[in-house]
Amino acid sequence: MSCSGPTPGKVKRIMRRLAFALKACLQPAELYPLRQFPALDMNDCVRRFFRNVQTAQFYADLSGARYLLFLQPYARKGRPSISKFEIAADIHKNKVLDSNNRSVPELIDDFYSRVIQENPRLPIEDLRDIFRNYQGEIYFDNVHLSDIGQDLIAQKITERIVQEELA
Repeated sequence: MSCSGPTPGKVKRIMRRLAFALKACLQPAELYPLRQFPALDMNDCVRRFFRNVQTAQFYADLSGARYLLFLQPYARKGRPSISKFEIAADIHKNKVLDSNNRSVPELIDDFYSRVIQENPRLPIEDLRDIFRNYQGEIYFDNVHLSDIGQDLIAQKITERIVQEELA
C-alpha cells in the first residue's frame, strides 16, 4: 500500500485559503468600509456610465469593431447556495456602503437594473447568474474570483464573441 501526498491542485487551493486567511486577519472588520459614502445619486451614476459606453461604442464603430457589454457577477447574487469556505470567510456579509444604508449588493442591483431598463438596445450580456449551477468556491472576497470563477466567465465571454462572429 502506497501513500502519496496531496495533489498539486489541492496544495494550490490550500495555499490560496491560507493567503486569504492571512489577508483577512490583517484587515479588521471595523475598518470596512473605511468611511461611509454620502447617498449616491444613482441617476447620475447611470448617466455617467452611458456616457462612457457611448465613447467606447464610438471608438469601436470607428475601428470597425463590435462592442459588447458584460455585466459582471458579484458575491451574494445569482447563487442559491455558497460554499463552506465562503461562509467561513464572511464573503457574503452585507456591508453598508452609503448613507441611505444600502449595501454593496443593493447598490449594484439598482445600478444593473437601471442599465438594463434604460437601454434595452445595448448588446448586454448579463453574467450575474453565471454561477447559479456551480456549488464550489467561487470568491476569495466580495469581488475577487477564484481561478474556477475566472474560467467560467472566460468561457461565457468566448461563447458570446464566437456567437457574434458567426452572426
